[in-house]
Amino acid sequence: MIKINCDGLDEKLKKGVEMLERYGFLKISRDGMAIEASRGEEISIEKKEGAVRITYDRTPHFYMALARAAVMNGDRLDLKYRSKRLGFMLDCSRNGILLPETVKKLICLLLLAGYDYLELYTEETYELPDEPYFGYKRGRYSTEELREIVAFADLMGFKMIPCIQTLAHLRRLANWIMYYDHMDIDDVLLVGDERTYALIRKMIRHCKDVFHTDRINIGSDEAYHLGRGKYTDVYGYKNKHEVYLDHMKKVFEICREEGMKPEFWADAFYDTDRSDEEISSIFDGDQTPIVWNYRASEAERVRKNLIRMKKCVGKVQYAGGLFKWQSFAPDNTYTKKCMDALLAVAADCEVDDIIITAWANDGYECSINAMIPGIWYATGKLCAGEPDQSAMVAAWSGYTSEEWELCDRLNYVMPNLDVQCNAAKYLLYNDFIIGLLDYNTPDHADEIYRDLLPKLHPLAERKETFSYLFKSYEALCRVLMLKATFGRRLYRAYQDGDKEKMRAIAGELPDIREALKEFYRIYREQWLLENKGFGFEVMDLRFGGLIGRTETVEKVLYDYIEGRTERIYELEEERLEYFCGRLKGDEVYAPVHGDFATAYTVNLITYS
Repeated sequence: MIKINCDGLDEKLKKGVEMLERYGFLKISRDGMAIEASRGEEISIEKKEGAVRITYDRTPHFYMALARAAVMNGDRLDLKYRSKRLGFMLDCSRNGILLPETVKKLICLLLLAGYDYLELYTEETYELPDEPYFGYKRGRYSTEELREIVAFADLMGFKMIPCIQTLAHLRRLANWIMYYDHMDIDDVLLVGDERTYALIRKMIRHCKDVFHTDRINIGSDEAYHLGRGKYTDVYGYKNKHEVYLDHMKKVFEICREEGMKPEFWADAFYDTDRSDEEISSIFDGDQTPIVWNYRASEAERVRKNLIRMKKCVGKVQYAGGLFKWQSFAPDNTYTKKCMDALLAVAADCEVDDIIITAWANDGYECSINAMIPGIWYATGKLCAGEPDQSAMVAAWSGYTSEEWELCDRLNYVMPNLDVQCNAAKYLLYNDFIIGLLDYNTPDHADEIYRDLLPKLHPLAERKETFSYLFKSYEALCRVLMLKATFGRRLYRAYQDGDKEKMRAIAGELPDIREALKEFYRIYREQWLLENKGFGFEVMDLRFGGLIGRTETVEKVLYDYIEGRTERIYELEEERLEYFCGRLKGDEVYAPVHGDFATAYTVNLITYS
């Protein structure tokens, strides 16, 4: 662990370094690297006369420079950002709600990496005064918890920015009868209704009170069915873009009255059929549109949208993404590929505020800490003069970027294809005898995991802060090694009428069951270490289903093998390509399928 002598720092910076020690990033010691610091116009690090002297332009950049001082070569390093601000957004609305202590540790990590602010994406997972059902049973952050996090960030010279929703993505709110009148259709609020705007005002006022900032992300993305439900009954049919503009004008007005400067996901603006002039007319300089897209293939579309929004509004923000939302396993490798293309576009368009998002679709299966290489890589792309990235990641996490990226390989059963895959998820959930994804699984998938397992094991055995994640991925790798081709092999044996081969395959189920139980146990420890317990009941349901399913499948197989039944209906139905011919060639064996329910079954899991 890196040792720091902070005797030469002022009291505020000393307190910050003490927090880095508290959360396991360094050790304060008289015989450690002596650090001195002073404010200046630029960011520089100079080693001189046995001490390291840091010049920083604002407080977060002191910690960023400190991280680089530990690994720099030579006597001087000058750093220059290509954007004025770099933020981070973490999804806290898809079951996983980070414990306040986990958020504080994340703030320390972000500061060392080089970020300025953090947004916790909370659709309705925060306490709202006089609204007892707002975020009820969802693990919502209490007002006191948020105040505690904001105070910690302030201590470190870091900013917390509220990030909420004021239009769509509020399906969980629609669960409660008391909010029925606020909803238009699906997860979209009812535009034009004063009850809607009274609730939004309450949200915005509360955020201002808790976060002590005039910045707020008001969401407003992906309102696909806006104006197509109750709105039509009340107001008659209108063009969706007209409805959207009406709503945004009203929310901007509320923000203005409450002294807040809104930022918002701008997809409805850059996809609108309205003219640039009409779009420009609703802005007064206090609003910032966010252009978001996360894939390298969309680089030119991102460029076009950045240019349009900057023209219409005068300023724009770009949101990139860490690919953690499609699997248990991270995908730092693909994240880097996309950042290479998209952050270059943002820099070309002179975007001075960039935010890196970490979404958590379908249940927050992947830990944010598994994305450490991607977190650091973004700053490396935006900061000229960076030292070796892998050395920095190793110094501050205990593992090199290359070691972290071994976890990515859980997703790739066709590693030589230049396309994204998330096999670590869909092969886990793919059913043993229904086998929706059997056709899309290559025969060698189990060998991929058999080769990977001994590479993960020594990393899991290390005594490092984040070794618990490698333990989790080692356990997942063992499950996939045993399970990946089970259904594919079983189907062939049944079709061939080979009961002895079926007996041998059925004999693998006890080992699969025990591997599932072990992964479940380790993953539960990981979840409860990082998150509140709310949301894990969903994982209990999924893992319990997988484990229980092994027992049912065992009975079905042995009943058939030993002649107690004459057929297995599930194994008689032909295995079809899941994606209906859209994928070509070897890409059939490297799909992305990010939804538990439809990887597991096409039968009903919830009422529809």
